[in-house]
Amino acid sequence: MNIVGIIIETNPFHNGHQYFINEIKRIYKPNLIIAVTSTSFTMRGEISVLNKFDKTHALLNGGVDIVLEFPFILSTQSSDYFAENAITILNSIGVNHLICGCETNNIAVLEKFYNIENSEPFKAIFKSNIENHYSYKQTYEKTLNDLKIDQNLIELFNKPNFTLAYQYFKTIKNNFNHIKMSLIQRTNSYDCEDLSSSMVSAKAIRYALKTKQSYTEYLPFNESLIDLNTAEETLLKLVNYVCLTKTNFNQLINTEGIINYIINNFNIQNDFNNLITSLSNKRYSKSRIKRTLLYMLLDIDSFYHKYEYIRLLGINKLGLNYINSLDKSIKNNIFASVKEINSDDLCYNILEIEIRVTKLYSLLTNDENLVIKEYQLPIRKDL
Repeated sequence: MNIVGIIIETNPFHNGHQYFINEIKRIYKPNLIIAVTSTSFTMRGEISVLNKFDKTHALLNGGVDIVLEFPFILSTQSSDYFAENAITILNSIGVNHLICGCETNNIAVLEKFYNIENSEPFKAIFKSNIENHYSYKQTYEKTLNDLKIDQNLIELFNKPNFTLAYQYFKTIKNNFNHIKMSLIQRTNSYDCEDLSSSMVSAKAIRYALKTKQSYTEYLPFNESLIDLNTAEETLLKLVNYVCLTKTNFNQLINTEGIINYIINNFNIQNDFNNLITSLSNKRYSKSRIKRTLLYMLLDIDSFYHKYEYIRLLGINKLGLNYINSLDKSIKNNIFASVKEINSDDLCYNILEIEIRVTKLYSLLTNDENLVIKEYQLPIRKDL
């Protein structure tokens, strides 16, 4: 069977995502599509404009058969850990074909970067560069320049979706070689905020949302997006408070001193994005600052990596038939209800953090029903 997996932030689910799913079905004729989606916050630490239950509805309506949760503590991480954690989840439910959107559909380019990265000259120069305290991405780019790699390739490497696609490729190559990987080329740039066509980037839609412009024509379904400005204002107040009052953060998530850096350089701001900009530098990217502030706010004192966490958020009849066909050893690791997990389960701590994250998100969005939905059964879509 061709069991296709997709890793999708759904922030929000838009016409481009629908195009992506339609192209998967047209080109690759999958028997099943399984999506793993981040929840209340994205990989980069941004507030999701769509809650995870509405994401699930949209993905099922858009043609996905099974929607799995990519919990906060596994998804709100750097791209390498994000990729490994997502593919670990998809692999554990039997996905054998990963398809992702990218700025190119040429898989050979990913192989080329993989060979460069694993060459001895790259390793030596990279080690020397990272000792100058640059961020990982800056170190990587500088190493490519030092090696005089073609500038067009370096520009491609810096594209957001290519960066993620490469991490997926590397994870599969190193750990899950039985999984096939394919690319579908994006129709626009991730960073583009242009609203002149029917298919625009998620960033453009979020920009329209923040600036109170119309955005519904870019969404295939009637999705109710949050008030992002209000959510960021509330988050800023909470972050200001925690940075001013707490100094005894657990150091397990602070291996490079980033929390001490934030505490020592923090100044009260009246705008969340201004705060992030004021704290970011060549070593700590804006995404890393945002993620760390969330860890501090949620009092997260542990690091989780490569867990086979299989929580069903939504499913249709085709997906249910597939689940029923799986070996018992796999089915035993899938859970549909919070009540199925007790304190002895390996997933308990991840789930406990996830519920805490939903409570924070409900404060930011003024939606108390979200916590109630955590304890309900997965969303069902009957074909």
